[in-house]
Amino acid sequence: MLVRSIETHRFRNLADQRVEPGPRFNVLFGDNAQGKTNFIEAVYVAACLKSFRAQRSAELVQLGAEEARLRADVEAGGSRRELEVVLHRGGRRARLDGKGVRSGTAYLEGGFNVVLFTPDDVQLPRGSPAERRRLLDRAITNIWPAYLAAGREYQKTLQSRNRVLRDASRYTTSQLQGMLAAYDEQLGDKGARVVAARQRFLGRLGPRFSEVFTELCGGTTLGSLCYVSPPSLARAGGNVGAIARALREELCRALKTDRARQTTTVGPHTHDVEFRLDGRATRSLGSQGQHRALVLAFKIAQVVDAYETRDDYPVLLLDDVSSELDEHRNQFLFDFIKQIPCQAFLSTTRPELVVLAENRVDYQVVKGIIRCVK
Repeated sequence: MLVRSIETHRFRNLADQRVEPGPRFNVLFGDNAQGKTNFIEAVYVAACLKSFRAQRSAELVQLGAEEARLRADVEAGGSRRELEVVLHRGGRRARLDGKGVRSGTAYLEGGFNVVLFTPDDVQLPRGSPAERRRLLDRAITNIWPAYLAAGREYQKTLQSRNRVLRDASRYTTSQLQGMLAAYDEQLGDKGARVVAARQRFLGRLGPRFSEVFTELCGGTTLGSLCYVSPPSLARAGGNVGAIARALREELCRALKTDRARQTTTVGPHTHDVEFRLDGRATRSLGSQGQHRALVLAFKIAQVVDAYETRDDYPVLLLDDVSSELDEHRNQFLFDFIKQIPCQAFLSTTRPELVVLAENRVDYQVVKGIIRCVK
């Protein structure tokens, strides 16, 4: 994967400009609030069609502008591709190689892949299950774009079922039973695709994650990942049909609770992916340094897994990560990225923390203007 150029127009505080990054290490430095993270975000949005820190497209458009536009010339899977994303108050539209795309899945199937590491990520082991589910789902979508559509179909059906639960008093008993039965059938099928993909991905990633964590921590503690869901789903062994049946049984058992709470209380939207130390969940366990090592191990394992899946390394986006890592883990990260033929974008307020000397291009960022200085 390679970004040959990226153009920004009315995006956040960034100037209207074209940047042609180097093929290896691109270091963006400058004071806080100058636009370093905004540029990292621009690359991420061009690749993934969503921001890692904004919920609405309108947040990405400069004040007073009608829309923002990103255009990137990239290499993916040995082919040159042109990515274009236009963001406006009502949403977004995207083009791939000059043609409009029908869906986010079609755009992501263009094959351009990034792995992001931000300072907020170090809070994930102690954070909410929703944050860890997002981490997992983004990682899966990177290598299996069809997972995006599977997740959206499940969420759409879930919202419909919840709407029926909230409006239960409007229906007769037979009407309510019929609608819930229909939605339970659909949620079982659609949820099974989500659960099976998550189980399969963690089954691939888990051993690599544990191996990297051991290297980071010297083998004193075992780090692992665990998909937390009802035992019946684990017993299904990744079989989509068996998972669907188990999900429908869970929905049936939870019906009384769901009626009382007016929302669906079981399903993949309630599951978790736990970071564990010696088999124990880290929500209230482990030092800050161990938590940083857990997240760093996840990201490194994700990079390696992406390469093994697609035979091409993703572009790495590291937003002020060096400030969150101690000297040992910072060095480990840079030793790793030196060994793999990837392109990386790194932002920092202190360029001396980026311990990379060769194949490096530095950019100073001041008031949204990105200027190559080396």
